[in-house]
Amino acid sequence: MSLHTIRDFLWLDENLGTSGLVRPEQLELVAAEGFACVINLLPDESDAWFPEEPERVATLGMEFVRIPVLWRSPTRENLDAFCAAMDARQGQKLFVHCAANMRASAFLYLWRLRNGFDPTEALDDLHDIWHPDGVWAEFIEANR
Repeated sequence: MSLHTIRDFLWLDENLGTSGLVRPEQLELVAAEGFACVINLLPDESDAWFPEEPERVATLGMEFVRIPVLWRSPTRENLDAFCAAMDARQGQKLFVHCAANMRASAFLYLWRLRNGFDPTEALDDLHDIWHPDGVWAEFIEANR
């Protein structure tokens, strides 16, 4: 099995991968790829959240960070916490996920803009996953 068996997996660069739902057994693939940290954006209310993930990630030798983001109401505070977590781990190999790689790809798009990445490339990567609309289009526009 490879990382591409994980729902909506996408490499953004050699140190940054993102995906949707990761099944417990797929975390071994993440660890085997050398990721140092898993950042999960799922809230408790998500059907995709499994409470054993932090312990499983730690058992595999990775750090676990969780920033619960509600699908219908992402906040600037969520984004700021995410950006702080990403910035504090610059140079590490990071794996960011949520349920369908929509929260994750949107937050990564905004983080990349804040960090001087090419806006066109960042937008292309976002659009490889989805084209945000509704609340998410508004959230992205307000936080660009």
